[in-house]
Amino acid sequence: PLPSTSYSPVLPPRPGSPTSLHYRLEEVQLQLRALERERKRAEAALARQRPGYSRLLVTCREQGGAAARLPPSPSRLDKLLVDSWREHARVSGLLERMARLAGAPLHPNITKGVAGWQEAVVALQGLRRGLVGDERADSCLEDCSRAVRRVRTSLWAALQVTTIGTTETSRQ
Repeated sequence: PLPSTSYSPVLPPRPGSPTSLHYRLEEVQLQLRALERERKRAEAALARQRPGYSRLLVTCREQGGAAARLPPSPSRLDKLLVDSWREHARVSGLLERMARLAGAPLHPNITKGVAGWQEAVVALQGLRRGLVGDERADSCLEDCSRAVRRVRTSLWAALQVTTIGTTETSRQ
């Protein structure tokens, strides 16, 4: 006989169930927090490379915070939407500044990734308003999580292009 182990794989919850919705909501929130950390790291890397750049970041960060407000007695989905829109504004601004620093437009897939994230957040707003049924709620949250992961990758790629491009031009 095989030795018994204490490991038991966790089966994913049934799509559309409250457990599944909670799981997907938590997944999106984790991805969003990871994106926020990576955005801050990218800002710090650009500030280290260009010392005058940190002053510009503070000004832009203040502008991004007033985009959306929480309704009275907000749900977790409300908080997720507000955080998503705020982070979207900050990431979009950072990518625009990276494109200016690189001296060329960023790769089209980076722009598509940010646009896909915006579409996913709009779909979540429809979920919030009750325009999307419970059967689609799971897939909307999964799409949003996937879009945030894609933006994280796009942010990394844009940082590589910006830092390598500015390093190459400063060497010449």
